[in-house]
Amino acid sequence: KSYITMIVKQIFESKSILNENINPVATIIYQCQYWFRKNENECSVSLRDVRRCLRLIKFFYEKSAYQFYKKLNFNENEKMINATILEVFLCYFCRLGLNEKRKELIDHLKNELRLITNCWKKFEDFDQCVKNEQNAYLSMMELPRGIAKNSQLLEIVFAMIISIIK
Repeated sequence: KSYITMIVKQIFESKSILNENINPVATIIYQCQYWFRKNENECSVSLRDVRRCLRLIKFFYEKSAYQFYKKLNFNENEKMINATILEVFLCYFCRLGLNEKRKELIDHLKNELRLITNCWKKFEDFDQCVKNEQNAYLSMMELPRGIAKNSQLLEIVFAMIISIIK
């Protein structure tokens, strides 16, 4: 965990990231890695994932489509929480096919966050945060008539767009 914390500090030291956000971000990434090693396969995650996560957090922190589309002014803490949620979704959550496993991972992260901070309560809105961002991207697209905006479409389009952009 200390190595992940060091990487987080290194990546965000030049940004105006509040110091109080470094530990929760490092904890979330560490706990995702821990959960995957314990519940999936110890080889299913690596330190490369940590760097990938941090690149995505930085991207979403600076360029959230939902904030842009809705013209919202999130404070620094809210921006970091949203960016971290979206990173968890793309780097870890999407790897899990079964909804039960996805729920287990998110419940695990929520429990760990409750132990270290109470200022990250918005993490409880994991599903809504992801859905807001997905809908923001989809609303900028023209869908053919008859295409349903179901959760599978939202997830696939969102992952593809971010893969192309990033």
